[in-house]
Amino acid sequence: MAARLKKLDSAPWLIHAAQALRNTLAGDREYGDRLSVAGSETPQLIGQRLTALTAERQSALREVGFSALQVWQSLSEVQGRGLGDEEVVIVFNDLVGSAWATG
Repeated sequence: MAARLKKLDSAPWLIHAAQALRNTLAGDREYGDRLSVAGSETPQLIGQRLTALTAERQSALREVGFSALQVWQSLSEVQGRGLGDEEVVIVFNDLVGSAWATG
């Protein structure tokens, strides 16, 4: 039974169907990369486990799981979660040709 379920989970048609569904959902369609699952919040921990379980091969389970996390993340952001408590300003300065870069 386990071998049959693993074979079904790896079926290309099922993986493509899960990916097509995921592309229609709200949120980051790339959810599941290393950066999006780094952290200790519940969605990231679930993503880490899902990545570890399905690391060896493509999997419909992986796509469905990340679809759920993608929607969860999207809904959380709409409600203002994950945006932080403080405003941050990032400043970039190109030093090429300046006195600091040549001195």
